[in-house]
Amino acid sequence: MALKTELVGKTYALEEFSYTHRDAIIYALSIGADETDLEFLYEKHGPRVYPSYATVASGLGGGVILEDIGINPITIIHGGQQVTVHGALPANATVTTEASIDGIYDKGKNALVELKFKSSVDGELLFENLVAMIIRGEGGFGGERGPSREVPVAPDRGPDKTFQIQTEKRQALMYRLSGDWNPLHADPDIAKAVGFEAPILHGLCTYGCTTRAIVRGLCGNDPAKLKSMGVRFSSPVIPGDLLTVETKTEGKTIFVEVKNEAGATVLTNGVFELA
Repeated sequence: MALKTELVGKTYALEEFSYTHRDAIIYALSIGADETDLEFLYEKHGPRVYPSYATVASGLGGGVILEDIGINPITIIHGGQQVTVHGALPANATVTTEASIDGIYDKGKNALVELKFKSSVDGELLFENLVAMIIRGEGGFGGERGPSREVPVAPDRGPDKTFQIQTEKRQALMYRLSGDWNPLHADPDIAKAVGFEAPILHGLCTYGCTTRAIVRGLCGNDPAKLKSMGVRFSSPVIPGDLLTVETKTEGKTIFVEVKNEAGATVLTNGVFELA
Protein backbone atom coordinates (compact mmCIF):
# COMPACT_ATOMS: atom_id res chain seq x y z
CA MET A 1 0.00 0.00 0.00
CA ALA A 2 1.42 3.38 -1.02
CA LEU A 3 1.90 5.89 1.77
CA LYS A 4 -0.50 8.84 1.56
CA THR A 5 2.00 11.66 1.26
CA GLU A 6 -0.79 14.18 0.65
CA LEU A 7 -1.54 13.99 4.40
CA VAL A 8 1.62 15.92 5.33
CA GLY A 9 0.51 18.87 7.45
CA LYS A 10 -2.66 17.22 8.71
CA THR A 11 -3.34 17.63 12.43
CA TYR A 12 -5.17 15.37 14.85
CA ALA A 13 -6.75 15.97 18.23
CA LEU A 14 -5.86 12.77 20.09
CA GLU A 15 -7.98 11.25 22.78
CA GLU A 16 -7.22 12.64 26.23
CA PHE A 17 -4.75 10.59 28.23
CA SER A 18 -5.12 10.43 32.02
CA TYR A 19 -2.53 8.94 34.32
CA THR A 20 -1.96 8.71 38.07
CA HIS A 21 1.10 8.37 40.25
CA ARG A 22 0.60 4.59 40.04
CA ASP A 23 1.19 4.70 36.27
CA ALA A 24 4.27 6.92 36.73
CA ILE A 25 5.67 4.47 39.29
CA ILE A 26 5.08 1.48 36.98
CA TYR A 27 6.92 3.36 34.23
CA ALA A 28 9.80 4.20 36.58
CA LEU A 29 10.16 0.52 37.54
CA SER A 30 10.07 -0.53 33.88
CA ILE A 31 13.07 1.71 33.05
CA GLY A 32 15.12 0.37 35.95
CA ALA A 33 14.34 2.57 38.96
CA ASP A 34 15.07 0.82 42.25
CA GLU A 35 15.14 1.43 45.99
CA THR A 36 17.75 4.16 45.53
CA ASP A 37 15.24 6.16 43.44
CA LEU A 38 12.47 6.57 46.00
CA GLU A 39 11.76 10.07 44.68
CA PHE A 40 10.17 8.31 41.68
CA LEU A 41 8.71 5.27 43.44
CA TYR A 42 7.16 6.42 46.71
CA GLU A 43 4.08 8.63 46.89
CA LYS A 44 5.53 10.39 49.94
CA HIS A 45 7.74 12.24 47.42
CA GLY A 46 4.92 13.10 45.01
CA PRO A 47 6.32 11.02 43.35
CA ARG A 48 8.63 12.75 40.87
CA VAL A 49 8.10 11.75 37.25
CA TYR A 50 10.88 11.02 34.76
CA PRO A 51 10.72 13.50 31.85
CA SER A 52 10.88 10.59 29.40
CA TYR A 53 7.41 9.61 30.63
CA ALA A 54 6.27 12.27 28.17
CA THR A 55 6.63 9.59 25.48
CA VAL A 56 3.81 7.70 27.20
CA ALA A 57 1.72 10.58 28.53
CA SER A 58 1.21 12.06 25.08
CA GLY A 59 -0.81 8.97 24.18
CA LEU A 60 1.69 7.99 21.49
CA GLY A 61 -0.45 5.08 20.38
CA GLY A 62 -1.53 7.36 17.52
CA GLY A 63 -2.92 4.33 15.70
CA VAL A 64 -5.36 6.46 13.73
CA ILE A 65 -2.43 8.41 12.23
CA LEU A 66 -0.62 5.26 11.12
CA GLU A 67 -3.84 3.90 9.63
CA ASP A 68 -4.50 7.17 7.79
CA ILE A 69 -1.03 7.22 6.25
CA GLY A 70 -1.28 3.54 5.32
CA ILE A 71 1.44 2.17 7.58
CA ASN A 72 1.52 -1.46 8.68
CA PRO A 73 2.85 -1.26 12.27
CA ILE A 74 4.99 -4.37 11.79
CA THR A 75 7.07 -2.45 9.18
CA ILE A 76 8.01 0.37 11.58
CA ILE A 77 11.52 0.89 12.95
CA HIS A 78 11.78 3.68 15.50
CA GLY A 79 14.39 6.01 14.02
CA GLY A 80 14.60 8.87 16.50
CA GLN A 81 12.92 10.60 19.43
CA GLN A 82 13.13 14.03 20.98
CA VAL A 83 11.24 15.22 24.03
CA THR A 84 11.16 18.85 25.16
CA VAL A 85 9.59 19.62 28.53
CA HIS A 86 8.33 23.04 29.61
CA GLY A 87 7.89 22.15 33.27
CA ALA A 88 7.94 19.21 35.64
CA LEU A 89 5.49 16.47 34.78
CA PRO A 90 2.88 16.20 37.57
CA ALA A 91 2.31 12.92 39.38
CA ASN A 92 -1.33 12.87 38.26
CA ALA A 93 -2.69 14.57 35.15
CA THR A 94 -5.06 14.56 32.21
CA VAL A 95 -3.13 15.34 29.04
CA THR A 96 -4.54 16.84 25.84
CA THR A 97 -2.40 16.24 22.74
CA GLU A 98 -2.45 17.64 19.24
CA ALA A 99 -0.49 15.61 16.70
CA SER A 100 0.66 16.51 13.21
CA ILE A 101 2.28 14.75 10.27
CA ASP A 102 5.41 16.82 9.66
CA GLY A 103 6.94 14.91 6.78
CA ILE A 104 6.91 11.74 4.66
CA TYR A 105 10.22 11.27 2.87
CA ASP A 106 11.61 8.84 0.30
CA LYS A 107 14.85 7.31 1.53
CA GLY A 108 15.27 4.81 -1.30
CA LYS A 109 14.28 1.36 -0.08
CA ASN A 110 12.55 2.76 3.00
CA ALA A 111 10.38 5.77 3.86
CA LEU A 112 10.82 8.19 6.75
CA VAL A 113 7.75 9.55 8.54
CA GLU A 114 8.08 12.42 11.02
CA LEU A 115 5.34 13.18 13.55
CA LYS A 116 5.03 15.97 16.11
CA PHE A 117 3.01 15.81 19.34
CA LYS A 118 2.21 18.86 21.47
CA SER A 119 0.77 18.03 24.89
CA SER A 120 -0.96 20.34 27.35
CA VAL A 121 -2.24 20.05 30.90
CA ASP A 122 -4.93 22.49 32.07
CA GLY A 123 -4.49 24.47 28.87
CA GLU A 124 -0.73 24.99 29.24
CA LEU A 125 1.79 23.40 26.86
CA LEU A 126 3.79 21.01 29.04
CA PHE A 127 5.85 18.86 26.66
CA GLU A 128 6.49 18.05 23.01
CA ASN A 129 7.53 14.87 21.21
CA LEU A 130 9.20 14.67 17.81
CA VAL A 131 9.14 11.13 16.41
CA ALA A 132 10.99 9.75 13.38
CA MET A 133 9.82 6.39 12.04
CA ILE A 134 11.53 4.34 9.34
CA ILE A 135 8.94 2.40 7.32
CA ARG A 136 10.65 -0.65 5.85
CA GLY A 137 10.11 -1.33 2.17
CA GLU A 138 7.94 1.74 1.56
CA GLY A 139 10.50 3.95 -0.18
CA GLY A 140 11.02 4.39 -3.89
CA PHE A 141 7.83 6.37 -4.46
CA GLY A 142 9.64 9.34 -6.00
CA GLY A 143 9.19 11.73 -3.09
CA GLU A 144 11.62 14.20 -1.54
CA ARG A 145 14.49 12.79 0.50
CA GLY A 146 13.90 15.40 3.17
CA PRO A 147 16.09 18.09 4.69
CA SER A 148 19.46 17.36 6.27
CA ARG A 149 19.24 17.68 10.03
CA GLU A 150 22.12 19.45 11.70
CA VAL A 151 23.17 17.71 14.89
CA PRO A 152 25.52 19.39 17.37
CA VAL A 153 28.96 17.80 17.13
CA ALA A 154 30.29 16.21 20.29
CA PRO A 155 33.71 17.31 21.56
CA ASP A 156 36.60 15.29 20.18
CA ARG A 157 37.62 13.57 23.41
CA GLY A 158 36.81 10.54 25.46
CA PRO A 159 33.69 10.45 27.63
CA ASP A 160 33.65 12.60 30.77
CA LYS A 161 31.47 10.09 32.61
CA THR A 162 30.05 6.66 31.91
CA PHE A 163 27.12 4.86 33.49
CA GLN A 164 26.10 1.23 33.18
CA ILE A 165 22.57 -0.05 32.65
CA GLN A 166 21.93 -3.71 33.33
CA THR A 167 18.71 -4.44 31.49
CA GLU A 168 16.58 -7.35 32.71
CA LYS A 169 15.42 -10.32 30.65
CA ARG A 170 11.83 -9.48 31.60
CA GLN A 171 12.22 -5.74 30.97
CA ALA A 172 10.27 -5.58 27.70
CA LEU A 173 7.41 -7.46 29.37
CA MET A 174 7.44 -4.89 32.18
CA TYR A 175 7.63 -1.93 29.82
CA ARG A 176 4.55 -3.15 27.92
CA LEU A 177 2.50 -2.23 31.01
CA SER A 178 2.96 1.43 30.06
CA GLY A 179 0.87 0.84 26.94
CA ASP A 180 3.08 -0.30 24.04
CA TRP A 181 1.65 -3.75 23.34
CA ASN A 182 3.57 -4.43 20.10
CA PRO A 183 4.01 -8.23 20.11
CA LEU A 184 7.52 -7.84 18.66
CA HIS A 185 8.62 -7.19 22.24
CA ALA A 186 6.97 -10.29 23.72
CA ASP A 187 6.36 -13.01 21.13
CA PRO A 188 9.44 -15.04 20.06
CA ASP A 189 7.71 -16.28 16.89
CA ILE A 190 6.88 -12.76 15.70
CA ALA A 191 10.40 -11.56 16.54
CA LYS A 192 11.91 -14.35 14.43
CA ALA A 193 9.47 -13.68 11.59
CA VAL A 194 10.83 -10.14 11.22
CA GLY A 195 14.48 -11.13 11.55
CA PHE A 196 15.34 -11.03 15.26
CA GLU A 197 16.57 -14.00 17.29
CA ALA A 198 14.35 -13.02 20.21
CA PRO A 199 11.96 -10.26 21.28
CA ILE A 200 13.79 -6.94 21.45
CA LEU A 201 13.53 -4.15 23.98
CA HIS A 202 11.33 -1.20 23.07
CA GLY A 203 13.47 1.65 21.77
CA LEU A 204 11.60 3.98 24.11
CA CYS A 205 12.49 1.72 27.03
CA THR A 206 16.19 2.10 26.17
CA TYR A 207 15.53 5.83 25.85
CA GLY A 208 13.89 5.88 29.28
CA CYS A 209 16.69 3.85 30.85
CA THR A 210 19.21 6.30 29.41
CA THR A 211 17.22 9.28 30.70
CA ARG A 212 17.11 7.71 34.15
CA ALA A 213 20.90 7.17 34.11
CA ILE A 214 21.49 10.84 33.23
CA VAL A 215 18.92 12.19 35.69
CA ARG A 216 20.55 10.10 38.40
CA GLY A 217 24.19 10.54 37.42
CA LEU A 218 24.28 14.15 36.25
CA CYS A 219 21.16 15.81 37.70
CA GLY A 220 21.14 14.57 41.29
CA ASN A 221 17.87 12.70 40.60
CA ASP A 222 16.13 16.02 39.94
CA PRO A 223 14.20 15.69 36.65
CA ALA A 224 13.56 19.45 36.55
CA LYS A 225 17.23 19.89 35.57
CA LEU A 226 16.61 18.36 32.11
CA LYS A 227 14.95 20.42 29.38
CA SER A 228 15.18 18.13 26.35
CA MET A 229 16.42 14.70 25.32
CA GLY A 230 17.01 13.72 21.70
CA VAL A 231 18.46 10.47 20.31
CA ARG A 232 18.68 8.29 17.23
CA PHE A 233 18.09 4.56 17.53
CA SER A 234 20.86 2.69 15.75
CA SER A 235 20.77 -0.96 16.93
CA PRO A 236 18.28 -3.14 18.80
CA VAL A 237 18.73 -4.03 22.46
CA ILE A 238 18.01 -7.55 23.66
CA PRO A 239 16.53 -7.73 27.19
CA GLY A 240 19.37 -8.72 29.49
CA ASP A 241 22.00 -6.69 27.61
CA LEU A 242 24.48 -4.67 29.67
CA LEU A 243 24.59 -1.13 28.27
CA THR A 244 27.14 1.62 28.79
CA VAL A 245 26.08 5.27 28.62
CA GLU A 246 28.94 7.57 27.57
CA THR A 247 28.51 11.30 28.21
CA LYS A 248 30.43 14.47 27.37
CA THR A 249 29.19 17.76 28.82
CA GLU A 250 29.76 21.19 27.26
CA GLY A 251 27.93 23.97 29.09
CA LYS A 252 24.30 22.91 29.26
CA THR A 253 24.61 20.30 26.51
CA ILE A 254 25.20 16.63 27.30
CA PHE A 255 26.32 14.52 24.35
CA VAL A 256 25.25 10.90 24.78
CA GLU A 257 26.03 7.55 23.19
CA VAL A 258 24.90 4.16 24.45
CA LYS A 259 26.72 0.94 23.58
CA ASN A 260 26.13 -2.74 24.30
CA GLU A 261 28.69 -5.26 25.58
CA ALA A 262 29.83 -6.05 22.03
CA GLY A 263 30.65 -2.39 21.50
CA ALA A 264 27.78 -1.74 19.07
CA THR A 265 26.14 1.66 19.44
CA VAL A 266 22.44 1.32 20.23
CA LEU A 267 21.66 5.02 20.76
CA THR A 268 23.61 7.65 18.85
CA ASN A 269 23.57 11.41 18.27
CA GLY A 270 22.21 11.84 21.77
CA VAL A 271 21.83 15.49 22.75
CA PHE A 272 20.37 16.20 26.20
CA GLU A 273 19.93 19.83 27.22
CA LEU A 274 20.00 21.01 30.82
CA ALA A 275 17.44 23.55 31.99
